[in-house]
Amino acid sequence: MRRTPSLPIARWIRPLIAAVVIVAGFAAGPGLARADTPDQLQFTGTTLDGKNIDGASYAGKPAVFWFWTPWCPFCNQEGSFVGKVASEHPGVPFVGVASRSDPGAMKDFANKYGLGFPQINDTSGEIWARFGVTWQPAFAFVSSNGDVDMVKFGDLLNEDQLAERVSSLR
Repeated sequence: MRRTPSLPIARWIRPLIAAVVIVAGFAAGPGLARADTPDQLQFTGTTLDGKNIDGASYAGKPAVFWFWTPWCPFCNQEGSFVGKVASEHPGVPFVGVASRSDPGAMKDFANKYGLGFPQINDTSGEIWARFGVTWQPAFAFVSSNGDVDMVKFGDLLNEDQLAERVSSLR
């Protein structure tokens, strides 16, 4: 009786695993919005340092989006403490969304205030429009369940108020 040699598992399992990973990557790739992602987070952009950023990656967790311009006196007031509050709350991602200026001035602003969190270059204003921001500064507080609470120009926050809002995010 002759035995048929069996294929080693590694010969067929590795290609199978690779195929599954590739298919899963295409199914959940960037640019495809998840049904449970708030409309405001369905964007892609580029940070001031040239990295891609996907708004949907913030779905399902609390996050703070700060809309600013480098020439705005109120943004400069907030810039002096937004980075501090962000660093005091490492469990809540902060994202700056800069617009209405040139990228060089935006970078200078971020460096001036030591903003150690991602800063999106939104010169087109598309992300601002997605959040309904028409004037700066503004904050969007995104809860883990997808609720987006906006604080727009006219309701400026001080450092303590911002810290309190961030602490209450769930």
